Amino acid sequence: MLNRRYYRIKIMQALYAYNLKQDLSNVSKHESELFKSFDKIHELYIFVLHILMRLQHQAHINIEENLKKYRPTNEDLKPNLKFVNNTIIKAIIEHKELKNSIEKKEKYWSVDNEFIRKLFYELKQTEGYHVYMQNEENNLVNEKNILTYIISDFLYNHNLFIHFIEELYIDWNSDAYAAFSLALKTIDSFSNAQIQMCTIFKDEVDDKEFISTLFNKTIEYNIEFEKLIASKTQNWDLERIANMDILLMKMALSEILHMPQMPVKVSLNEYIDIAKEFSSANSKNFINGILDSIISQLNREDKIQKSGRGLIEN
Repeated sequence: MLNRRYYRIKIMQALYAYNLKQDLSNVSKHESELFKSFDKIHELYIFVLHILMRLQHQAHINIEENLKKYRPTNEDLKPNLKFVNNTIIKAIIEHKELKNSIEKKEKYWSVDNEFIRKLFYELKQTEGYHVYMQNEENNLVNEKNILTYIISDFLYNHNLFIHFIEELYIDWNSDAYAAFSLALKTIDSFSNAQIQMCTIFKDEVDDKEFISTLFNKTIEYNIEFEKLIASKTQNWDLERIANMDILLMKMALSEILHMPQMPVKVSLNEYIDIAKEFSSANSKNFINGILDSIISQLNREDKIQKSGRGLIEN
């Protein structure tokens, strides 16, 4: 499953797009698109596992073709079966839920055999694959390592593969890390000849409520939050402050004021960390200073009401 920080980032991106489009009358449509974006991450995750299966199948095909040569070599007659016999890939192939998911999307993906053939040919030329195939130790660690290598090094950095996915998924750049991380977790989960499929949400009801509340409250209280921020930035031209910084502060205020179960310090720290990645070099200090001042004021006015886990101040 994905963590709350990733949810915040997806919400941030959705709110940024919402503000750009200025389609203020159709919040529900934008919220629906936000949730569809999580579905796309899951599809991309399934697609990565599907490609692993196809590469293994191509390895089978290559072995069969080599055996049918007019003059097969000793290597053709006694092929290296390490990759085709990888027990983790076999578990992936046999997983019923995954099989059903792939059957629903396979026509949409339309991955032709020539594309897979080319991918496998290039995979065979890599040092990582060569080392795996030549390693005489046939254990679970090595089986996991080669699949981790294929996912995180070979596919993630393969221009042809990336181009193919970009044609299918517009948000490839922002969703790739999450989808590939889920695929790696599935590989790592292998135990007792079985894999565990990952889900997007740890607790679907709770996580979806978090996403919906944060998205809608940030929009609903937009003007109120702007006034709060403006009151602490008198020496700044609000229009010259980075739009992303303002958006992140508004999201933080949504959690602080309208999400009772969310601890204030958690919200503050999360948005400071997100600012490090998505805004300017000085944004984290700026956001921290403004929010800290606002929180002090809200505490004096007794406007921050927390309950349950939200009472935890760490």
